[in-house]
Amino acid sequence: MAETTGAKIGVQSDYNGEVCPECGKEHVPNVVTIAAMREVQDMIDGKIPAKWYNSIEEARQDLNL
Repeated sequence: MAETTGAKIGVQSDYNGEVCPECGKEHVPNVVTIAAMREVQDMIDGKIPAKWYNSIEEARQDLNL
């Protein structure tokens, strides 16, 4: 199902895996993780509006928690 989700939003697996220093294996993110990484980068780049918080308490207040 994750591959279908990735295909719908046009995600390609162009992220290279990294070798884990603990287990020595290469870990390649799945399409859902890649989509999330791109979304965050788009927020950082200002392509997607995002609200930033300076503390957990500030975020909790905004969420009425």
